Amino acid sequence: MKKVSIKKNVLGVFFLMSLMTTVTAQENEHQREVGIAFSDLNSFELIYKSGNAASLWRYNLLTTNFFKAESSPLESNNSITNISLGASIGKEYRELITKKLEYRFGVDAGLGFQYSKYRSGVNSNESINKTITYTPNINAILGVNYLFNEHLALGVEILPGVSYGFGVAESTNNGNT
Repeated sequence: MKKVSIKKNVLGVFFLMSLMTTVTAQENEHQREVGIAFSDLNSFELIYKSGNAASLWRYNLLTTNFFKAESSPLESNNSITNISLGASIGKEYRELITKKLEYRFGVDAGLGFQYSKYRSGVNSNESINKTITYTPNINAILGVNYLFNEHLALGVEILPGVSYGFGVAESTNNGNT
């Protein structure tokens, strides 16, 4: 039986900036939105929303993060690679605060995948650590949209939530597992 490394963590509050384009803004008509959200310079999301002005389904089609770093060969032979992918679905509700400002709230659930590889050492004394992690999560949605016009809005949201990570880890030292 393989030894499975299991970790449980609680996500803190993190901020997302999202730019939304609104096709229609009337409450009874069907509305579709496409957005791009950023949580830092390495991580972005593509979001599609469908519904009416008061209630929308959220489809986070792609959450991605990529990081790679290598040290100079003169110092040592170290490298780090980290790739994260994820998707989620949820329900978002909206209420107008003023003509140009709306409050958003709701919930979404998703699944994340992460692959990490850390290599260190010099040719004859090298170690490699690989980790694959799966992380289901559930988040509350709290945010505001500023409506520039009928077709363009800028939104800010926070997604406090919980996640549970589990996966496998493999270590190799000098060619031995």
